[in-house]
Amino acid sequence: MPWKAREKETAHGGADATAFEPVHQLHDRLTQGEITPVDIVEGYLDRIARYDASSTRTSMFTPTRPGPAAHAAAAAMASGHRIGPFHGIPVR
Repeated sequence: MPWKAREKETAHGGADATAFEPVHQLHDRLTQGEITPVDIVEGYLDRIARYDASSTRTSMFTPTRPGPAAHAAAAAMASGHRIGPFHGIPVR
């Protein structure tokens, strides 16, 4: 699917909406409890798996479900502990 078509599809909250959200919006949604760090990582992994499956290239990416870091961030945030504005937002 062409980039513009995917962008338009996700503009109204499609399956990939989180992948295109600006960091400040992810932060706001995390702060409001709408999503967790685990939700974000799972969304990215699902999207990668979906688009890699349709690719003709060989991928060296071997995703695992959200690991200890995402779960630890979610638990810390649930207990009211925040390290900073990017706490819980996956960056690699």
